Amino acid sequence: EKPSITKIVPLAIEAEEIVEIIIYGNNFLPLIDASCVLGSLSTVRAEVISDTEIRCIVLPTVVGVIMVFVTLNGVDISNELPLAIRDSAPIVLAVEPVFVSASGGTVVTVTLSKSARPGTLIKLSNFTAEPQEHIGNSSFTFTAPSGSEPTHMLISHNQGHSFIDTMIELQFLPDLVIYSVRPSVFFMNDGGRNEDIEISGRKFEPHWRYYCIIVSNDEDVAEIEAVYRNETSITCNCKWLSISRPQNYGVAVRREKDRQTSNALDIIATPRITLLSLNPSFVVEDSVNQYVSIKGKNFFAVEDSLICRFIHDQGSIETSIGIVFGSLVRCEVPRFPRGKVSVHVVTNDSINEESNELFLEISEQLSFPAPRLKTFAIEPYDVTNENVYISGFEPTQVTGDSCFRLILRVENLYSHPANCSIGDTLVQVESSWITGSVACLTCRQELSDSNYSVGVVLGDGSIILAPTKLNVFPIEFGSAGPLVGPIGGGTRIHVSGKGFRNWNGRLFCYFGSDFNVAEVVDDSNIKCNSTPSFESISRSSLTVPFYVAPASVNEISTTMSFTYHYPEEINSIFPRAGFGGTLVTISGSGFLVSRGYRCRFGEMMTNAIRISEDKIICIAPSLK
Repeated sequence: EKPSITKIVPLAIEAEEIVEIIIYGNNFLPLIDASCVLGSLSTVRAEVISDTEIRCIVLPTVVGVIMVFVTLNGVDISNELPLAIRDSAPIVLAVEPVFVSASGGTVVTVTLSKSARPGTLIKLSNFTAEPQEHIGNSSFTFTAPSGSEPTHMLISHNQGHSFIDTMIELQFLPDLVIYSVRPSVFFMNDGGRNEDIEISGRKFEPHWRYYCIIVSNDEDVAEIEAVYRNETSITCNCKWLSISRPQNYGVAVRREKDRQTSNALDIIATPRITLLSLNPSFVVEDSVNQYVSIKGKNFFAVEDSLICRFIHDQGSIETSIGIVFGSLVRCEVPRFPRGKVSVHVVTNDSINEESNELFLEISEQLSFPAPRLKTFAIEPYDVTNENVYISGFEPTQVTGDSCFRLILRVENLYSHPANCSIGDTLVQVESSWITGSVACLTCRQELSDSNYSVGVVLGDGSIILAPTKLNVFPIEFGSAGPLVGPIGGGTRIHVSGKGFRNWNGRLFCYFGSDFNVAEVVDDSNIKCNSTPSFESISRSSLTVPFYVAPASVNEISTTMSFTYHYPEEINSIFPRAGFGGTLVTISGSGFLVSRGYRCRFGEMMTNAIRISEDKIICIAPSLK
């Protein structure tokens, strides 16, 4: 009899899964070469189990209903029966993280065994959400809600077709918050040293791991495992840090369980403070309004939080606030009886950190000679970086519209003066920074074309004047040119203006940070040569600020600039022949886009129509 099919088990299978189907019927034996035909999808080899059973292993790839029949040696020998192929639900392979913030907002990534279909929903207790972002073909993210109790997660796939029980719980952890870092300023030796920072925050768990995250310029530079102290405190060792200059950092804490990162707090790492000298080295006993100036290194990073600590040899300890002026700290000396005092500089926020010590003598009240102001000088000052630019003292004259520091040399100066005086104007004293000298900084004093008396106002209100006066000679600048030249320097530049005669030999042409002495031709004209440029400019042009100023002026607003270039070189001309109107390309190097070029064809000249650093294009003229 002819073979026939009576039923298929199972009646429905899932797509994209390997499934065994059993076909029941009659008269399957003897069969030599049997196959199962799955509609128009595929034909697979069949295994004849008995006269009434055939087994096939199939991997359907589409969803729908197909008709199944059996063939013998490629010939249909049976009737057809339907087989339903359903869309399969994916399996959840991973959920990361499973520990999320109790206040919500944690982004959770779900990885499936296959891609999520449209209509996928995530269900957590009373919370339902859709995937926010698909990552590749089989992963997606969603944002966890707020909560406190562990919650079971379900995924509803393909518009409710099936539910997948992941058997994974999301656990809610309290938010990670830190309140303080101690010290927020800490000192490092060049080359680094061990330094612990203590972080206080909201309830740290003893059995969880925490990491200190050090951030610089919005990038993580270190992740250091923390040491648990108690539920509100952890510490981290900063032996990773090696610095030679101050550096601002942010520090945060990251919890390993959910990789949640806390808020960040600021810290400063700076080279250790070193004291070099103390001036004066003695003060009067039981007196007020006495000051010392301490010269040292590495004050600049922590100038808002420096304290001078005075320890008397009889055991008493006093402090005063330190005011920083560059490499100097000025401190008021507390009232002490006679004896020896060690002086240290510390920060408000350091833990057991202090500088080396210097010693101050507390002497009995004596009769001192009256102070006398011998002379004064002008020192350049750069307000852009608040550092003194020292190139030797200039003669006692200024332009009247710039910043400068007044250095007054005073004999018999035992107490810190109150002010400097320029004419009728008082200027605050910065420091008494070397023996017998007083420094005052002034900016935009609006001094006119005149001579001014200069003096020092002492603490008791008395004034001592210098024997010479401050000369003010204003300068006005006009045009300058040419402002382009070769990298080797030597371009002769003419500058016009007014008031140059009074500055003969003391005016300088600045090319960026380099300068040459200007030649004063007359009161309204000067000339100077451009300096060579030692910048690495990779065979391209380089533009630097250009200005003219006395050496005693180091803050100049300028709109002028000078452009260096390598000498122009021509390597090729193409084409070498042509008609009028032909585009001619000159290839080479060192061409300046800002510079006008012309091409000469015999006795005829045409302007370049296009200029780049390595090409000039001209239109050939018509020769008559």
